[in-house]
Amino acid sequence: MYQNATTLYHATSRVAAESIDRERRMHPGTRGFAGGAIYFSRDPWAACRKCQHGRGHAEVIIECAVSLGTCKVATKNSVTMRNAVRQGFDSVMVASLDVYAVLDSSRVQILRFQQVGGVEWFWSMEELRDYYEPRPKDKDVPPSSSFGWMALLGGLCVLAFILVKR
Repeated sequence: MYQNATTLYHATSRVAAESIDRERRMHPGTRGFAGGAIYFSRDPWAACRKCQHGRGHAEVIIECAVSLGTCKVATKNSVTMRNAVRQGFDSVMVASLDVYAVLDSSRVQILRFQQVGGVEWFWSMEELRDYYEPRPKDKDVPPSSSFGWMALLGGLCVLAFILVKR
């Protein structure tokens, strides 16, 4: 289904991104420039500006491979995605806006996640969470950076001293 797919971006809340990652699929919303659909932009920041119909505060950007199929070009609010599907179209591109809409979630492959304002991309929300919210370390186990490396370095110093003395 992902042949001839286009890389597009979807911006949403962290809670919704967690759900999308868990299910590995998106669900159509109820409103938008082409009625209820799943919305994307070619530019991640354009997706952020349009998140929740321009009212929401995007927290996560999701990079997707979207199979647009037969795409209807329409002006804003002139067609619903459901009507476009009835006419034989697979997607809608809103003319003069960086907006694409699809109804069928099987046309969308989830690729990566990025926190808004971040630069790193992650394969899952768990990786994103671990990067931005590291889990507390076990206090009974000394951190490897302060114990393991120092022991290794000390051992190397002793070995070097023995070799120099011979």
